[in-house]
This record gives sequence, C-alpha cells and structure tokens, in this order.
Amino acid sequence: MSKRLLSFLFLLMALFPACRLFAQRSQDVEQLGRAIEYFSSAKYHEALLILDRLNKQYTLNPRYLAYLGVCHYYEWNYAEAIQYLDKAIPQLSAFSPHERSFYYWSNAESHFLLGRYDEAIPLYEKMLNLCYENEKADAFYRLGFCHMFAEDWQKACDNYKQAAHYYTYYRPEERARLVQINNMIAGCEKHIPQPTIPSLSAEVADTTATKIVASSTTSAHTVSRKMLYEAVQRMLASTKLNGIKSFTESKQ
Repeated sequence: MSKRLLSFLFLLMALFPACRLFAQRSQDVEQLGRAIEYFSSAKYHEALLILDRLNKQYTLNPRYLAYLGVCHYYEWNYAEAIQYLDKAIPQLSAFSPHERSFYYWSNAESHFLLGRYDEAIPLYEKMLNLCYENEKADAFYRLGFCHMFAEDWQKACDNYKQAAHYYTYYRPEERARLVQINNMIAGCEKHIPQPTIPSLSAEVADTTATKIVASSTTSAHTVSRKMLYEAVQRMLASTKLNGIKSFTESKQ
C-alpha cells in the first residue's frame, strides 16, 4: 500500500468522528427547534423530554433552562421547577418584562404548592411588577393566602381586596371566586383589632375624681358659709327687732 493511500486513510479516520459529531449536533439543533415549538404550543410534556435530554448532553443557556423549569411546573414536578427557575431567572434581565413575569409566576406557584409561602411572596410581588393588569388577580389571590397562613391578617385582607378588584374588573364571570374572596375578607377582618376610644389611665382618673370632689367640697363650703351668713343676719335682725319691741313696751 502506497504512502499516499495510507495518508488518505488516516485523514479519513480522523475526520469521521468530526463528521459524525457534526451530524449529531445538526440533529440536536433540529430537536431543540422542535422542543421550542412544543413549548410554544403548550405541549410541555413533549418539550420536557427533549429539553431534559439536551440539558444532560449540553449546557443549555438560561432561557432554555427557564423553559425546562416551566415544563417541570406544568408536569407538577415543583421541586425540579424551582431548581431550574431559581438558577435561570436572575440571568434573564435582558428579556421582556412580560416573558419574565411568566417565569416568576411559575416559580412562585411552585413554591406555593410546596407550602413554601414565605419564599413565594417576593416572587409573586416581582411578577406583579412585570405582568399585564388583567393577569394580576391570581397573584393577589395567592398573596392573600400566603399572608393568611402566616396569620398576618391585615396584609391578607389587603391582598384579597386587591384580588377582588381585579377579578371584578377583568374577570367578572368568575362569580364563585369573588364570593369566596369576600368570605375570606370577612374572615380576616374578624382577626384584625378594631380601633377603640382611648380611656383615662387610673392615675388620670384618680386625679380627675379628686378635682371633682374638691370642687364639690369647695362649692359646698361656699354654700354653707352663705347659709350661715344669712342665718346670722336673720338672728341679728330678730334680736334688733325684739330689742326695739321691749324698749317700746317699757316706755308705755
């Protein structure tokens, strides 16, 4: 075998893995496109199968990690959803507010449904800062529950009232939800202390009572002195009159 032929064979063997790798990557790019189509069509299970495989083989960028987290959320894999969304969301600040609000909602819901209410609260609040007005009702509704479970009745009541406002304005057909929210508001208000008229302290009350008694005593003393003075005047007048009468009778 000539040296030229051997060189060609060695070159072919060296290029074969690269060609095979290129073909594999071309197929994976095609699969990624298919996963995006599934995701956009809300076929989250199908998208999850592809994205999960690709993530194990490659390092997906933050946006596709967020897709993967959302897919896990819709598959009720809440712990996995949190794992991907917590990692991806901080790296997505360049994306549109509305897209980011969707990731915050999925992450908040995953925390909420695992009973991690304290961690869900800031996620719902960030979602509210980014989403459309007609999407706020559910977030306020969930926040009401988060604060209610923490027994922060005032915040729970405030968020339920906000939820009632947005449901009434944007989704009035959900009457059962509105009835439920109004019942929750009434229940929370029972736990909120009502303002009371401030009462006098014991010291102030005692001082006031002493002043009243002293004032009454002074008035009584004034009346007594007046009565005594009038009695003396009557006595003197009577004595004077009797003296004049006795003097007249003696003259006669």
